[in-house]
Amino acid sequence: EPADVEAGAALVLGLLHAHRLGEARLMVSRLRQIPGEAENPLTDFVDGRLAVDVEEPHRALVLYQRSLARAIADGRGDLVPQVRASRGRLLAKSGQRDEGSREMATAAKEFEAAGHHVSLSNTLNEIAIEHLQHGDYDQGTALLRPSIEVGKLGGASLRLPLLNLGILETLLGR
Repeated sequence: EPADVEAGAALVLGLLHAHRLGEARLMVSRLRQIPGEAENPLTDFVDGRLAVDVEEPHRALVLYQRSLARAIADGRGDLVPQVRASRGRLLAKSGQRDEGSREMATAAKEFEAAGHHVSLSNTLNEIAIEHLQHGDYDQGTALLRPSIEVGKLGGASLRLPLLNLGILETLLGR
């Protein structure tokens, strides 16, 4: 059992990445049982990620909103943009495109200010996808290129933004 929320949250994210949802759910419940940590915004964040993976978007939005409010109140500047980016992505996918885009744009500014190149790259890629899905190819391209450049600075995997740019360029005949 974890006694440290940070380590437990990292384990939950790893389990989610490996699609081991039952184990992730169990670990989240154990995180909530750590004395003095029941209201930790990081626990709400990883629980929100779990809710997304098990297709409970409304629950995820509630958890993300609570995580965001608590992270801001606790001065967790490291967590705030992560929550904003995830919440924005989910809002956009749920049909609340404008609010989701604003949230992701705010997260991108926060990642940039903090020098978190990998997270900034991923968020710019997500914002670009939103534009591309709605036919705004110029804006999508304008975001994919810096996503790739910023990702290089942080040593990010460039597979997705490069793939997206390649598909776009092929689609547009460039």
